[in-house]
Amino acid sequence: MRPLTLAEGTHDHTEATLLAEYEASLAFEEDAIAAAVHDQEVWEASAAEPGGGESEPPVPCPVCHRRRLLASRGVVFCGCGGIRLDLATQGTGTLAFAAQRLAAAWDEHAGRGCNAQLVFRQQSVGGDSLWASCASCGALIAVF
Repeated sequence: MRPLTLAEGTHDHTEATLLAEYEASLAFEEDAIAAAVHDQEVWEASAAEPGGGESEPPVPCPVCHRRRLLASRGVVFCGCGGIRLDLATQGTGTLAFAAQRLAAAWDEHAGRGCNAQLVFRQQSVGGDSLWASCASCGALIAVF
């Protein structure tokens, strides 16, 4: 075996230091992901309980179908960005009102004898509004 030169020894030390830093960073990211997953599971479990830990029942977002609608200070919105309706001026910015109006749109559509999927879109011309449309039967329903 030949002895290591100073340059080779420094390279090995730098490589070991970089590897240790990478492993520490990876462990930190794994811990952060595990904590985020745990928080999500706790949130989902509390939402599944009667009352969901909230004063209003959860309302699924009609745009993304993955998240639920939230309400704050008269604004009904979803984290997906597909809906943000300022309904405070109408005095109707609650999740209960949103659930009622969405149910009415689905009922109106089903009453036409169509069971195709409604597509929801927000428009902000002359104020915030949400419209439901059906490509199958041509329905256009004002939700808000």
